[in-house]
Amino acid sequence: MQAKTDLTLTEAIRLSRQAEARTESQGLLRPRVEVVRSQRQLTKSKHQASRGPSSSSTHKKCGYCGKTPQHKRDKCPARNATCHKCNKKGHYSSVCRTGAVKEIIENDLSDDQTDDFLDVEPECIYTARRIAHPLLPKVKAEIDRMITEGVISPVEQPTDWCSGIVVVPKPNNTVRICVDLTALNHAVLREVHPLRSVDENLAKLSESKIFTKLDANSGFWQMSLDPESRLLTTFLTPFGRFCMNRLPFGISSAPEIFERRMSKILHDMEGVICHMDDILIYATTQKIHDERVRAVLQRLRESGLTLNEKCEFLSSSMTFLGHVIDEKGIRADTSKVEGIVNFPEPSIVIELQRFLGMINQLSKFTPELASLSEPLRQLLKKNTIWIWGDPQQKSFETIKSRLCSTPALAHYNPERTTIIAADASNAGLELSSYKCSLMVARDPSVSSLDH
Repeated sequence: MQAKTDLTLTEAIRLSRQAEARTESQGLLRPRVEVVRSQRQLTKSKHQASRGPSSSSTHKKCGYCGKTPQHKRDKCPARNATCHKCNKKGHYSSVCRTGAVKEIIENDLSDDQTDDFLDVEPECIYTARRIAHPLLPKVKAEIDRMITEGVISPVEQPTDWCSGIVVVPKPNNTVRICVDLTALNHAVLREVHPLRSVDENLAKLSESKIFTKLDANSGFWQMSLDPESRLLTTFLTPFGRFCMNRLPFGISSAPEIFERRMSKILHDMEGVICHMDDILIYATTQKIHDERVRAVLQRLRESGLTLNEKCEFLSSSMTFLGHVIDEKGIRADTSKVEGIVNFPEPSIVIELQRFLGMINQLSKFTPELASLSEPLRQLLKKNTIWIWGDPQQKSFETIKSRLCSTPALAHYNPERTTIIAADASNAGLELSSYKCSLMVARDPSVSSLDH
């Protein structure tokens, strides 16, 4: 309480009552734990006294002479002996570890396959996961469609690997079949291909005014899977077993493989951002924009990549990677903000953690978020009793109202001067980045902040 400069009497009373309740609850639990522990130690000591010396100590060998029972070092007969293998004193050759260590090192160095394969036991299920009866016709229709398009093939031969499926309903009254390849992912050697972050991609949109977004049609399925790897993706359904002929969505290395292919196709094209299967084309004028769109479409046609109906052309404002981008800057997606505004009042710690995780995704749009969420974060501390009081309710409502009126962040411009403003308090740390452009004024040190 001494660290709070704006502490009121009501807040001090609330903190004191909370500390007293925490101490009282700990006092009720501590004596019981001590009694149980003392009784357990008493029973253990009586049991050891009745059976005599410990059996483990009587059968344990000495590491220097190899005799039992284990004894002290000054009474060991090998204390002054010389080993015939390593010519060192203090142990017999029968227990010398020099040869064993050398043999292990030689075996590890001569084994060339240890770096190429992972020692993982195959996992195979023999019972299909249950699916709700109303979804069975939709699952059968989706499986038939995937067979017709060559995405999957029936499997009739025995396989070492067999996984289950998860059925996800889609808004268009169809289902998506997801293969649970969790066990197989432990045996997959992933490619280390860099994946750019969302902020890194959005920082390239400096002074852009016109945008076009292209979306690949089931991007992963446009990459064929090697025939030797297809049976590893075998999955079991109520209608039989099947394997993937195309790159599956659930494999851990799929995002890196697909990103590497897209980067190879569009690596030398200016004004293009590729984030997985989403392609954004941006420009300052319509003429430059149209030239870039034609070049990208031609490159995609040559590579055989197809697009779906979600593409958007020639727009001044567009939603991309969970953000709304336009000429003025970057704003938070309204659908993300609505989810936070409609979030109910937390009643347990898990719900509070979920709420804080959601607002942290939009922290760059909310100044002073660390100070605003400080009463909420107090409930996450260890040995803190859950008390949702007025400070928590006020913080909860203030954060929601701030997110409803989030300002737009200006596009990053490397040609302008960058100002980093940092501040710290007992509630948290604040860090802001500004871009300033000099304006005509009598005082040359005066500048206008754009962001």
